[in-house]
Amino acid sequence: MKKIYAVLAVALMAAAPVWAQEEDGWSFGGDVALATSYTWRGYTSGGLSIQPEVFADWTRGDFCLELGAWYNKSFQDEPLGAFTMGGYSEMDFYAEASYKWVAVSAYDYCCDDFFGSYADNHALDVTLTVGGTDEIPLSLAWSTIVAGCDTKMVGLEQKRAFSSYAEAAYAFAFPDVPVDFTLSAGLVPWGSPYIEAPGDWDYVTELTKPHLTNVGLQGEHAFELGGLSLPVRASVGFNPAINQMLWCVGCSIEF
Repeated sequence: MKKIYAVLAVALMAAAPVWAQEEDGWSFGGDVALATSYTWRGYTSGGLSIQPEVFADWTRGDFCLELGAWYNKSFQDEPLGAFTMGGYSEMDFYAEASYKWVAVSAYDYCCDDFFGSYADNHALDVTLTVGGTDEIPLSLAWSTIVAGCDTKMVGLEQKRAFSSYAEAAYAFAFPDVPVDFTLSAGLVPWGSPYIEAPGDWDYVTELTKPHLTNVGLQGEHAFELGGLSLPVRASVGFNPAINQMLWCVGCSIEF
């Protein structure tokens, strides 16, 4: 669940704020991405996926408001798996407000049953991000699901889980190398229904602990073709919580 490109850094890029634009007022845009997998916070939901997105930005000085919608359709249940038309689907609507190096965003995730009840089919995720600018290449983000299908059993009672995710990311580049790199690490601070677990886990014990779920490196280069930008991304990572390697190659057309 998250915005843009279903690579290992989906959570990272979803949390990354849109900083001040050169001109005040409204601007509109979008992109269509193709990725070899859809990975969210260290867990893979599907293989080959197509992901269109549209958005509108309003800027005034250093303030920016972004509204948008993002969709994922996976054609494999896992990377390099068999093709299927019944793969994972997700529709996200989001709003983000940023000022200089601080951003607050809200994402409404909807998986598979887009017209079902909110409590069973949606999750509202709120994120605070600091940093992530040219002047501050280190970004820190905290996300918490505050509404929707995010509950866990406490004794005999079903209570809100407030599933959360914290991530640190550092953007860097090498001289004379036309690739932008991002190194990131993210963890789940407490029990969450979204955590996948090995069969030998003791849930009562393990789900009270923080778990590192997403460590990785991404490289990106944008090609220009006829006035269009064509970013190409590749990432590799590891989820220590389930001892699983993560990888993805993706490209997109921005307009």
